[in-house]
Parts: sequence; C-alpha cells; structure tokens
Amino acid sequence: MPTKLEFWGYGEEDSSDASYTYDEQGRVKTMSIGDGEDTEVTTFNWTVPQVVSGIASIQSQKDGQKTYYSADGVRRQSLHKGLNIVREANGKTKKVILK
Repeated sequence: MPTKLEFWGYGEEDSSDASYTYDEQGRVKTMSIGDGEDTEVTTFNWTVPQVVSGIASIQSQKDGQKTYYSADGVRRQSLHKGLNIVREANGKTKKVILK
C-alpha cells in the first residue's frame, strides 16, 4: 500500500510536506502538499446522503380502544368474518374467529 504522498505522485526522494485540516466530523477538509512556495492545496467537499428509514408515519392507539387487524396484518375498523387479531389497550393481543 503506498503512503499518502506516493499515492498523490510524490516519492520518498521528494522533500515535500503534507498537511491536513479536518472538519467537525473528523473528515479531511483540506490537504496541502508542497515545499513552501510551490504548494498545492486540495479542498474536499463532502456530501452526506439523506437517510430514509422507510417509516412514513406512526399511528398510536387511543386509550381504552381496541385495534383490529386482519390475518395478513392490515388494520381494520372492526371485526370481519374470518380470522382477526385484536390488540387491547393494555397491549395484550388475541386471535378472534368470526363465522
């Protein structure tokens, strides 16, 4: 693995110095390589992508209410024919079958 200076085209025989400045997150902000009056400065601009969690909204259960779900997890307004999952206000869950 080449050293930082060799990576940028400088070998061990060069008398160049390299210095770095860092931003608040510890990423390289600027890099200076040179020997005084013949110094190259490179500035790095980092962009951080927006993190998407996949959760658009959260619906909470009102106090004292039961929440009904179909067998495949779709929220329902009331019990339907077939298998239903009922979540009570205290957090307990039970299966209810309506014929």
